[in-house]
Amino acid sequence: METRFSLDYRSAEAVAGRRLLNRTIYAGRRWISSAAIFVPGALYVAFAFYSNWSGWLGRYTLEIVVGVGILLLIYIRFAAPVLNRRLFRRISGVADLEGRLVDYEFSDEGYRIRTQHFEGFQRWAGVDRMIDDGDMLLFVIGPNANHLPRRAFSSRDQRRAFIAWAVGRLTPQARARSRLRV
Repeated sequence: METRFSLDYRSAEAVAGRRLLNRTIYAGRRWISSAAIFVPGALYVAFAFYSNWSGWLGRYTLEIVVGVGILLLIYIRFAAPVLNRRLFRRISGVADLEGRLVDYEFSDEGYRIRTQHFEGFQRWAGVDRMIDDGDMLLFVIGPNANHLPRRAFSSRDQRRAFIAWAVGRLTPQARARSRLRV
């Protein structure tokens, strides 16, 4: 079974891994992201009722209220996700790492990650859980994670064998918290 992987870094995979980690960590607190949509929506509804009731926008009140609502929906659905991804790439610096070689070496004690400027070792006992969404395999350590993309494996069977081997190294608590598709 393969336990060494060398991959070129791809910022799109890092962003996808971060999104998967956030969904996992904040799964019980989905109301936070709902509030981010509910609050502007409630403010819009209040604006619509007030402007319609008072008529302060004049003869075109209804058209303006409907137009602003449509623009708000278009922004929330299409523009905000794109802007957030771009902002994350720029602020986090993941785009600057594009194409750099990342080496993963897994053993019975833990796993080592090496890049041009970093080398680290993580013991299996420190891994909180593993998450597999089919495209990405995350090794969660507190609020952070190391990710191993599907392209690291030459076949589905090799990936399944690796996941089964890695899960066997986790603590029973980490195994219980893990979310795997195998």
